Amino acid sequence: LAESNRKLASARESLRRLVGRVKAQVDDQSEHQAVLAAARRESLAKTRFVTTVNHELRTRLNSLLSAATLLRDTALDGDQAELIELIEREGADLRARIDQILDLTNIQSGQILLESNEIFIPDLVDDVMTLFAADAARRGLALWGNVSRPAARWIMGDSGRMRQILINLIDNAVKYTRKGHVSIEVTRSQADARSGMVFAVTDSGPGISAGLAEALAGGAGSDRGGDGDIGLGLSIAAQSAELLGGALRARPQKAGSRFELGLPLSVCLPRRDRTLTTLRRLTRTVGVTFANAAAKKDWRLRQLVRDWRLKGDADAGAESESAVFLDPTPADLERCLTDTAAAAIVAICSNRRREIELRALDHPSIFVFRPPLTNYRLLKQVLMPERERKIAAAAASGTVKGASLRVLVVDDSLANQMVTASLVTRLGHRVTAVSSGREAIQTTTQIPFDVVLMDIRMPGMDGFEAARRIMQSQAPHAPPAIIAVTANTLEGDREACADAGMVDYVTKPVNVSNLQAAILRWGNRAKAIRGERQLDELQSAALLDRKDLKRLEKEVDRSLIPEIADAFLQEAETRLEQIAQALERGAVAEIVGHAQPLVSASASFGARRLGRWADFLERAAKDGRDREITAVLVDVRECFRDTKKSLTAFVAELGRG
Repeated sequence: LAESNRKLASARESLRRLVGRVKAQVDDQSEHQAVLAAARRESLAKTRFVTTVNHELRTRLNSLLSAATLLRDTALDGDQAELIELIEREGADLRARIDQILDLTNIQSGQILLESNEIFIPDLVDDVMTLFAADAARRGLALWGNVSRPAARWIMGDSGRMRQILINLIDNAVKYTRKGHVSIEVTRSQADARSGMVFAVTDSGPGISAGLAEALAGGAGSDRGGDGDIGLGLSIAAQSAELLGGALRARPQKAGSRFELGLPLSVCLPRRDRTLTTLRRLTRTVGVTFANAAAKKDWRLRQLVRDWRLKGDADAGAESESAVFLDPTPADLERCLTDTAAAAIVAICSNRRREIELRALDHPSIFVFRPPLTNYRLLKQVLMPERERKIAAAAASGTVKGASLRVLVVDDSLANQMVTASLVTRLGHRVTAVSSGREAIQTTTQIPFDVVLMDIRMPGMDGFEAARRIMQSQAPHAPPAIIAVTANTLEGDREACADAGMVDYVTKPVNVSNLQAAILRWGNRAKAIRGERQLDELQSAALLDRKDLKRLEKEVDRSLIPEIADAFLQEAETRLEQIAQALERGAVAEIVGHAQPLVSASASFGARRLGRWADFLERAAKDGRDREITAVLVDVRECFRDTKKSLTAFVAELGRG
């Protein structure tokens, strides 16, 4: 008994100590929570204070800058104009710094919400570089953006946050570089999970210290090399990179500096870019000649050839050649026009005076650029004219397929009707011609036109009134794009056309390339809008029509319906898979052969919605509208799954009956 009492006392003491420890932990946790709550309140108060100060500073600064802008427009001597320019430049820089302080405060307080949207990498780089064009030109710096072939993709990410990081990096590079260049290079990397996409900003400035590289390597929140050493812009860029799941690093260089932003970005697989696909194909077939010594030696152009695997330095007599010059004279370009069959002559000018001289030539085959440039924008201008040349040749021979639009020509002159209709037909479109506004209104109610080419000055009802009535009558059914085609160039005509609902204005005599561009731009848009309304009608159709199913019960043996239904579902699933494979191969014409049987089979089972989808796929394939097929294929598959579920339920119900 004594031994039991001792053990009981020992257990009580252990329990007492345990309760004491738990109580201490609870007290510590309560204290910790109180500290956290106080820290949150302090952080919120700091954020509110910074936001208020930011607002007050920006309000006063905007007033000062507005006053400086007004003062600049008054009569000033040379010294005064320079001082006003200094006020505007430094004021804009101060406003950017104030924004950075607010951005840094929001990041540190956790008030940044990340977004996810579609981003086209070349456009992102192009937009950011354009912001620094004037500053770089004033400093005499060459700006260049190089997007490698694997990195030219649509991706998913926070475009605003990525854009801000790149702006901070380029701003830092331009500020500290006195001469030479600043460039962005975008590549894809498989070596590091945090660097699926790498944006490298390189400059020819004084370089970076080992301490700065070490501070960035330690992370934005590292104690090594505080934010003061890193600098405000780089600190924000580093912390933003961490928010996006990536990292910002400084790489040692023999001359200048290099900052690399690595981000684990995912490619946007559903997005299909026809221009990008065309460019990838053309890089394997179109020859490029660097037509003067400066172009052959330029590191930017050599990098373009290497990254995109171009057929550089092609034979000067090649029919499909594109010629690229760097700082050419007008005589150089005139000689190239005479001696070669280049589809495009691209001139890159580093000074404004030479650019003006070359633009004055006003030749349709000469394309003049002035840095900043991205290799993708240059590449499009080098290669796409070859594609346009082939399209024009096909249109002239009447072999254009897949781009055909339905066009109505309205003109009271029979001769003008014949000329315009002939041009539109040669461009590969289907044409109807009428001679008055009233006929145009009546015809558009019967035929779904994509484009109406409307003469303005006609007896009786003029083009303005005809356009207004067409827009009113067709409003519920997605009206056609109405383009004014007229010899009148009176002041106010363009505004009057817009007021009447016309979308564009083409003058006579008609330029064929301008006409084709207007028809394709506005006709495809009208077609897409009409397609969206058709999709709404498709979605409203019933999955299964019970009347058709009852009819099927009467026509066939009830015991065979499950087997027939199973065969239908298997065939439909196979057809959809074949359509997807044909689309992936670019064999759009094959889709017709898979969609037609699906229309018929769907009708047998009363699968109305699936049948309408199949009919839509068939018509889109006949017209070569592969982008529309790509866009709706997910909806078609979802419709099949819903149909399968409903039909399976019907068969089960039939078995129970």
